[in-house]
Amino acid sequence: MVKRGVLFLLPFLLLTYVLYRWIASLPVATQRSDVATAVTVRNGERIFWGRGTCHVCHRVGTRGYATRAPDLGEGPQGPAIGKRADARAEELGLPDGVSYLVQSLAEPGAYVVSGFKNEMPEVFRAPIALSPSEIKAVILYLVSLGGDTLAQQIHLPRSVYAAYEKPEANSWSPRGNAEAGRRLFFDPKGPAACAACHVALDTGGRPRGGSSGPDLRAVASIRSAAYLRAKIVHPDSNVVSG
Repeated sequence: MVKRGVLFLLPFLLLTYVLYRWIASLPVATQRSDVATAVTVRNGERIFWGRGTCHVCHRVGTRGYATRAPDLGEGPQGPAIGKRADARAEELGLPDGVSYLVQSLAEPGAYVVSGFKNEMPEVFRAPIALSPSEIKAVILYLVSLGGDTLAQQIHLPRSVYAAYEKPEANSWSPRGNAEAGRRLFFDPKGPAACAACHVALDTGGRPRGGSSGPDLRAVASIRSAAYLRAKIVHPDSNVVSG
């Protein structure tokens, strides 16, 4: 009787073990708490021009070189973004300029400025992965560009906190020889010849390449490896402006 019971349980135990091993092999997203960043204009400016990589696509008047996304300073597109955001909010039926800036960072595809494409990454996801407090600091910095930063209440949607607290596992990680890739990128007679159209930094940190394609000097800081792989394999998908 005991022997029969053991034989009955054996397949069940084996199945349980196999299932456990499979679940254990799945990528697990780790949980993390918000980075302690004081929500100040100064910190927002530092993040905008630093690890937030906003400057890769935006410029602020004469500061910066990017043209892929709207100029956030005063110029042909109107007043600086701190004041421009109020007008945009009124146009979209949002409560105020801060609400528009929150929407722009939390839901970048909700409204796309005329003349530009819907290509802004979600900054609260990898590879940028700003914390909620860092995003608030950036918004406060943007408000300071022509607007009033006093008593600003910045409320982010729950989706931003959820994405930061439990980030998605990277779906693909590159493997290969980076030096060989660099040679392929810059070799004008090679099979890739990427630098004929794109500019990137060479080994000396100097910009090098053509200008007919998007600037790739900081692309790894705003796009995931999986995105870059997809663009190389399917270059005609989601053609980037600028």
